[in-house]
This record gives sequence, structure tokens and C-alpha cells, in this order.
Amino acid sequence: MTEKSKLTEELMRLYGLSDEPVAPPPAPDGSPAPAETVVAQPSGGGNPFIELQRRKDAEAKKKPPKNEFERNPEITGMGGLLGAMAQYKGAGQNLFKPDAELFTYRQPPPPPPIPQIGAVSPTGAQPLSDVEHTMQSGQGQRPGETGRMRENTHNQETQRQALAAKQGIQLPGASNVIVNAGPMYTTESGVAIPKPAAVQLEQELQMKQAAEAEQRRQILEKQAIEQQRVQQQQARREQLIGGVKGTAKGTARIGQGVVGGMTAAPALYEYGRDVTKNDPKKPADLTQGISGIGGLMMALGKNKLGTLGALAQIPYVVKNRDELARSQMLSDVVPDTMRMGMTGAEMYEPAGTMPVKPLPINDGRR
Repeated sequence: MTEKSKLTEELMRLYGLSDEPVAPPPAPDGSPAPAETVVAQPSGGGNPFIELQRRKDAEAKKKPPKNEFERNPEITGMGGLLGAMAQYKGAGQNLFKPDAELFTYRQPPPPPPIPQIGAVSPTGAQPLSDVEHTMQSGQGQRPGETGRMRENTHNQETQRQALAAKQGIQLPGASNVIVNAGPMYTTESGVAIPKPAAVQLEQELQMKQAAEAEQRRQILEKQAIEQQRVQQQQARREQLIGGVKGTAKGTARIGQGVVGGMTAAPALYEYGRDVTKNDPKKPADLTQGISGIGGLMMALGKNKLGTLGALAQIPYVVKNRDELARSQMLSDVVPDTMRMGMTGAEMYEPAGTMPVKPLPINDGRR
């Protein structure tokens, strides 16, 4: 025992800070002092300072173990900050300017328009049948119609009309009737009508077609205005929804960077420290190194890379599940309904102290 430790023990005995009994001083004449009766002190009644230290040691042993985040709070906080900055900065050139695609949401491409089948003709006119088209020598040739059919039909109808006119002229007074009737116009159905009546019918048809065209124009104009209004509302709605989704996406990416940085920093620090020390009693945990690399993937990557980084945390969580579970507090596991009946000190008690059946909350009715 060194002189320094001997001096410390003497001082502790002198001031009553030692558990060892103090020997009585010798008598003045040199004879030994009478032995005093030593009363055994009960346990816990010793020196208060030593008893306080023992209690602190006992409480420290009962405390749950700290996880890697609690063991390295400064490194964890710095890693979360760097992860958030990495996601916020992205590929931007300015340090205080976020990534151009961080808070933007791209709308998916619209589906292709459905083609309209069997659209009605704007004029509403019904097309001629194949027989009427051939009988009236219509323009253009239709499927299934041959040149001989068109020529024979035309010649036969022409000869019939010539013979009918010749036979009619031979009747008494027929020529005068034809002359007095004036110019005649043959309609689409083959009926001959006077020219004034044909002109009047044509004018009425043109006026009707013009009125229908104006009506269609007005309807189409109203439809275009309404469609434009709906499209503007849809564009504003999509812009608002896109802004909300973009903000949510950017916030989620920054949160991913924070979680990734907070996971990567302490994991890589402890893994590198254990690898450097190369202590056989405490070898480096490979799953912790994988967790750190996964945290970096979450902090620096997007989408698929971030998902792979999150999946890389599974081996470490499975291996150290007991430590992570015992390091939780009651505030991490109790439901919100139980927190109302707990004090602040109880909230930060170890989760292992929670009773199996939670006590009912006294709401004043019993």
C-alpha cells in the first residue's frame, strides 16, 4: 500500500468517513486504554456518503442498457443533420437552395383518348342506298358495284324516260301543256317540279342549313367555354394537389435523410472503433457495419436505394433486439390513454417496469 493511500485511510478514520473502527488513543502514562464496547451498527446505518454511493451503484446496475444512439448522442445528432442536408442539397448548386426535384411532383401522363365509333354526320343527311345511288347515276363507285351495272341501269332509265316523253307528246294538247309548264327541275328522287318551286325549296333548305350550322356553332362554343373552365379548375386542383404531394415528398425525403444519418453515424463510428481496437473480448459487429452502410444509402439515396438501406437495418435489429427492447422507456410503449395518468418521471422509467395489466384511470366517478 502506498503512502498516499495510507494517508487517505488515516484521514477517513479521523473524520469518521471509514467503516473500520477507530482505535482509542493510549493513556498518558503509556498503559493501554481500556477496551470500549463496540456496538454493531445495523446495515444501512453506516457512513451516509458511502451509503449514498452504494445506492447510486445499485441504481446504475438496475438501469437498462443504452443503445447505440444513446451512447453517442452528439454523433447521432450530427449524422441526422448531415443526412437532412444531403437530401436537401441534392444536385443543386447553391448551398441554401434545395434540390430542383425535392419538392416537385410530376403528374402521371393522361390516358389516351377513346376514339368515337359511329359518329353522326354534322348535316344529319342520310346517305343514299346502293340502288338509289346506281339509279340516279351518283358520283363515285361503291363496293360491289360494277361498271356494267351502272351503264345498263343508266341506259335503260334514259330510254324509258325518252319513250315516256315521246308517248306523252303524241297525246292531243300535250305539247302545249309541256310548253306552258315552263322550265322543270328534276329532284333527287326523280320527280320533275317547276323551276320557281325548286328555287324556293333550295332557298328554304339553305336557310335551314344555315340556322342549323349557327345553332351547332353556338352549342360548340358553349361546350368549348365550359370545357375550358373545367380544364382550368382541373389544372388549379392538380397544381394544388401537386404542391401538397410535392411538399409531402420533399419532407419525407428530408426525414429519410435524418433517419439515415442518425443511423449511419453511430453505427459506423462504433464499428470502426471496434475494428481498430481489435479486442477479442468485444469483436466488431458485422451487422452494425451493414446497418451503417444502409443508413448512408438512406441518407444519400432516393426511392429504391433508400428502401434497400432501410432493409439493411433488419440484421442488426434482429441480432440486438433484446438491447433495443430493454433500452426503451415507458413513453415509447404505453398508449396515449395511459399517458394522461402518468407523471413526467414515470414516463421515463424503463419499459420493463410496466405492469402486465395497466391500472385503470381514475376519472372521478369511483
